Amino acid sequence: MTSLATPTNQRPSIDQNMAGFRLWLSSKNYSSSTIRNYLSDIGNYFEFVQNPSVLRTAPLDKGANHTPALSREGVGEGFRPETISAYLKTISSDPNYSRYLSSLSKFFQFALDQGLTKTNPLKAALRNKKPSLDEIINQYSEYLNKKNFSESTIRNYLNDIRQFTDWSSTLES
Repeated sequence: MTSLATPTNQRPSIDQNMAGFRLWLSSKNYSSSTIRNYLSDIGNYFEFVQNPSVLRTAPLDKGANHTPALSREGVGEGFRPETISAYLKTISSDPNYSRYLSSLSKFFQFALDQGLTKTNPLKAALRNKKPSLDEIINQYSEYLNKKNFSESTIRNYLNDIRQFTDWSSTLES
């Protein structure tokens, strides 16, 4: 097993983890093109994580001015199921979604093997994935558009759904 030698008081950087991930993939005999794709996909994920516009939910370290993307025991933003869920939402309509999901799966398997996390946060993110009513309505609207329904018909259907959900929520109260 390939291991990252990082003192316990120091977090491995994204570059160190990417280098370790590359070695781990090589040790599993993945092709060079597969390794290149996995590294590119994980690089994109961590660009998303480090983007200041991404909602930060992880606590800041004392004295830090940013939320860590990676850290031991999955404390970093990149290991939070909520962050992974947010990322998956942003790429959900991408034609390469399955490949990105596979890349994340491999990376978090690597993280488990290296002791960077005790549990697989991707599994938790996928388990918690429940679309909101607005997401369902938007998907239905897209479906109706693809089926070439008129704008007025779509508007009426969506209005009927919203009225029904509003009415049914009053029954729950």
